Amino acid sequence: MTKKHVLLDENNIVVMQDLTGKPPKEYIPASEEVAPGWKYNTKTKKFSAPKVALNIQYEIKNIRDKKINGGISVNGIELATDDTTQSRIMAARIMAKEDSKYTVNWKTNAGFVPLDAATIVALSDAIHDHVQACFTAEANTDLTDISDIKGLQSAYDAQYVKAISA
Repeated sequence: MTKKHVLLDENNIVVMQDLTGKPPKEYIPASEEVAPGWKYNTKTKKFSAPKVALNIQYEIKNIRDKKINGGISVNGIELATDDTTQSRIMAARIMAKEDSKYTVNWKTNAGFVPLDAATIVALSDAIHDHVQACFTAEANTDLTDISDIKGLQSAYDAQYVKAISA
């Protein structure tokens, strides 16, 4: 026999619970997992847990950060785009701007690639554009009707494509 009983409000939301086994008459039986906030369906006579609210600002930041760190491909060169790589490519860019004959062996996932000054500048521009597009996508994503991660990811990706294409 169920020992737990709950009280519902006018919207059939659990607002109180009783574990004494002798609840007031307006309380109804409930299983152990039912807690305040759960909704009772009067037709099916079943309870359902409340939906966990999506922390939209936290989630879009995670999506943006994953995109920033996801890497890019420029003219067949696969580049990491994490913070360390961004710092290193900017340092190489400074050297390349100071010396047009500057070269470097850049390590990619495919191995080392020799880069001349012009290529270093072009790659650093591409990484910069990628990072800025990630922030622009975050800023332009309409969060109004987003209710799940999949919808948020889709909306963000669409804004990223617009930003990187601009």
